[in-house]
Amino acid sequence: MRKKFEGVLSLKKKVSLIFLAVFLLCLCSPVFAAESNSTKSNPTLDQLSGVAENAGLVSKSPTALIGSIIKWVLGFMGVVLAIMIIYGGILWMSAGGNTEQISKARNTIINGIIGLVIVFAAYSIARFVIEGLQTEILK
Repeated sequence: MRKKFEGVLSLKKKVSLIFLAVFLLCLCSPVFAAESNSTKSNPTLDQLSGVAENAGLVSKSPTALIGSIIKWVLGFMGVVLAIMIIYGGILWMSAGGNTEQISKARNTIINGIIGLVIVFAAYSIARFVIEGLQTEILK
């Protein structure tokens, strides 16, 4: 009976973490505002095109499009890894002296930090390469 109850709690924890992740992603998503400066007949289309340009959806070159895709993917991975670190902290705080749970929490936090370092390194390398490609294309 007790194991069945513990399984339900872990399922509830997983579901609540998924909801927390979705909520945090909604908070972290950028909000783009567009000004309507033109005198075209449809101001709604002008606003939508301004939003698309600000979001990086309308690009002048393929390298800029690839760069924006890489930026969004690495940003998402950074958010997931930050949630992983927070989850490890919650596990550690709720361990209550249980050494197995403490070691699990420590490993979760260490893996999250290693993942963040890898994401930051990948972002800096991708940015360096894409900026190099853009300057070579413009020459």
